[in-house]
Amino acid sequence: MLTDWSNFRQWILDKIIVVEKVLGINYIAANDITSGEISSQQFNERLKLKLDHIFFEEWIGLYQINNKYEFLGRFITSISTLHDNLYGMDKKQDIPIKMPIKIKKLQFKLSLEKKLREINRLRNDIIHKRMKEQEINQLLGRYFSKIRESYFLLLVQLANKQIFFVANQEKIENVADYTEEARDYIIKTYFTSFSPSDLKKIIEIF
Repeated sequence: MLTDWSNFRQWILDKIIVVEKVLGINYIAANDITSGEISSQQFNERLKLKLDHIFFEEWIGLYQINNKYEFLGRFITSISTLHDNLYGMDKKQDIPIKMPIKIKKLQFKLSLEKKLREINRLRNDIIHKRMKEQEINQLLGRYFSKIRESYFLLLVQLANKQIFFVANQEKIENVADYTEEARDYIIKTYFTSFSPSDLKKIIEIF
């Protein structure tokens, strides 16, 4: 069973070139093979595999957490886990990789990267200063809207990264032909539990 479509396409192209040379044919357009379009359904199937690889459904599941402190902890842990799943853990080092380094390596947009570093510092302050429950609630009451905003931005950037990864993998030239339908597929498939107001925010930043 063929599992690597891009390599298979290249193999086909190589064979066609050999046949052209043998037959003296030079009018077969190589671009018709290398930049061949795939259907939206095929694109979304490949996209789903990429989203599964980063456990996108688990990221969506964080939305159901109502406790602000629990959400904060799970959010930071999920970022750390995403890094470890994508890049692995450095077993040669006795000291674990620090969160700011993990956040930077995930290569989010700089504006989001800064927000995530601030959220991580906030979580560290709560832990190391041994804040009481009332202090934690007051602190998170002031900052939670920013935390939720960063969560939404992260979801969108993760989704977009997978869309463009698939487009690049499939050598698709007209990416715009697929992005709108791909985003619509993601919203209808994964964001069904979001409130209308929060879903509107997601669509606006997508």
